[in-house]
Amino acid sequence: MRVGTSGFIGQRLREAREARGLSGVDLADMLGVTPQLIYAYQSGEATPSPQVMELISERLGFPLSFFTRPALINDKAGIFWRANSSATRVAQRRAEARITWLKELMI
Repeated sequence: MRVGTSGFIGQRLREAREARGLSGVDLADMLGVTPQLIYAYQSGEATPSPQVMELISERLGFPLSFFTRPALINDKAGIFWRANSSATRVAQRRAEARITWLKELMI
């Protein structure tokens, strides 16, 4: 029986990955796991082992506690993009993750 990380929040992994401008495939390559496993972590279908959790924390540059803190609902209210062509989807996701964190600090 494999032991996962207690209290792991998959949404936090998605936020951290997007804030770093990485795709699920990029992160999987960095960690030496499959992209399907990354998506399972993000969706809550699986939790990373303590060893993989250490790698995630190290490679993304976030403390372990970040991944166990409850995530805010990202409502995207108040985010207006001048034109879809002016910012790539990756850049928009990075900005949205960071704006969510600013909202979290305000609460």
